[in-house]
Amino acid sequence: MSKLLSGRARTYRPGFLARMFPSGKWKLTLDPKLSGRIGLSQGGDVDLSCLDIVSISTSKALLWHTVGIRARGRTDNLSGMSGDASEQLAADVHAFVNTHLFDLIGTETDHLLDVDARLREITEGSRQYLAQADLGRAIASVPGSVAAALSHPLLDPQLMPTGLKASLPASFRPGVPRHDVSRAWTGHH
Repeated sequence: MSKLLSGRARTYRPGFLARMFPSGKWKLTLDPKLSGRIGLSQGGDVDLSCLDIVSISTSKALLWHTVGIRARGRTDNLSGMSGDASEQLAADVHAFVNTHLFDLIGTETDHLLDVDARLREITEGSRQYLAQADLGRAIASVPGSVAAALSHPLLDPQLMPTGLKASLPASFRPGVPRHDVSRAWTGHH
């Protein structure tokens, strides 16, 4: 992930031998300048939106490892890597997606104050436990793309920059057990 923080584009390709096979003809580019998009060339060029990517996985085949990137409407399998290279690619794609999500959240933190107030009403007024559904409804009420970022399946609060954590309303800060919102948000019960 430190290479991603440098602000420079990073390109990934399969190993040399794998490029001789049809499944090894791909190139993936993580470029911070692409504004939330991942460049993929695999039988044609496509830009994958970070918001559309719903899972990243690795698997081992007979000769090499594969990284699977599942996005809404498509699945791309990038094979021809060593185990370490596939784990690094999966981690870098995950970090890249999260960096974009954090950027979206950071630009619209003021909208979260309304959600924080609604959540406080639920938990303080009736001493009711905050369920995942309550949190989901509150997040969905946030205008703009911050709702999509907060409900994204790959959002990892553990990767959130300290400055962004500090700017969030108390109930959205990971690790702050106020109203049990942070536990509901991170999925830890």
